[in-house]
Amino acid sequence: VAACQTDATKILIHDAARPFVTPQTISECLAALDENDAAAPVIPTKDTIVKQEGSTWRQLDRSQLRAMQTPQGFRAEVIRSAHATGVIGTDEIGLVLVSNPQAKIHLFEGDLDNFKITTPQDLELATLVLARRQTN
Repeated sequence: VAACQTDATKILIHDAARPFVTPQTISECLAALDENDAAAPVIPTKDTIVKQEGSTWRQLDRSQLRAMQTPQGFRAEVIRSAHATGVIGTDEIGLVLVSNPQAKIHLFEGDLDNFKITTPQDLELATLVLARRQTN
């Protein structure tokens, strides 16, 4: 964020580990910032998710859960303000949720191909996605 031009009005933050982001996802994220403080793609969770509460486990309602992707877009003043608080988050949307709970955040449908490559299995899948895209 500090490296962005001071007159920037919109800032997108993207994981380099997600090489298959589409131009459509970037465009949708930017367009959403015309009416929102922040925006990001999300996908439904496929797995059952449980949460530990002390020594017991509780199953969460999968229909209410989404996995966050990038790019995550922000009105420049919103993300700069969030970073200035010193709050730590696992991603920038999380940082804004904590530092500015009243922020208007638009979450839109992401793309399953926009996955994060962090394991050898992810790399194998990425090779398949790349091969598919090269033949199409």
